[in-house]
Amino acid sequence: MRELVDPTSPMFPVWRRKLDRIATALAELQEAGVVVLWRPLQEMNGDWFWWGISSHKFSGDPYINLWRDMYAYFTETKGLHNLLWVFSPAMEENYVFGWLYPGDSYVDIVAGTKYDDQLIVPGYAELQRYNKVVAMTEFGTRTWRLGDGGGMHSLRGESDTNLFAHRLLNTYPSAAYWVSWHNWPNDDGTSEHQALVSNRNARQLFQDPRVLTLSRLRK
Repeated sequence: MRELVDPTSPMFPVWRRKLDRIATALAELQEAGVVVLWRPLQEMNGDWFWWGISSHKFSGDPYINLWRDMYAYFTETKGLHNLLWVFSPAMEENYVFGWLYPGDSYVDIVAGTKYDDQLIVPGYAELQRYNKVVAMTEFGTRTWRLGDGGGMHSLRGESDTNLFAHRLLNTYPSAAYWVSWHNWPNDDGTSEHQALVSNRNARQLFQDPRVLTLSRLRK
């Protein structure tokens, strides 16, 4: 990651070209008056992305410098002021993330990701301590479960979506919003069933007066 912010590195112009393409799209949204929840380099405290901890095991500086450089380039060089910067760690047991936090001046929202049958979020209290807007930017139940014979089987839309309202309002009331993903196919022919409308009681969730939906915002 250090090469991406080093002007003498051959990777520097490559990374800048990628940022330029993104900035062009974000500028179009700015011209249209759209505010963007910008969530770059998510789940940085895991090891499944190139910007994750496997690339900087002993220091958070490479990640922090990359985030701050992007912030400066988009804000100062490209003049983008329609972005709310979302710091989004994975919320698993023992997945610490404070050492990777870019700093209050570079973050507007702290929002974790978590998939759990009971929607339990380890580390929720740590999100609160930043005194930022708190959210969950990937929040869902597991779509696979270990069967009696040891194999995995798909739950195929068996989750009770009412649990979202119950958990957020009663256990995690600081969360301003959550994002549930759509369904998607896997390479092996199976499918993930994360869409709220593909699970049980979605209509009741949307009609819950405590849940603010887009249709209610438009009234």
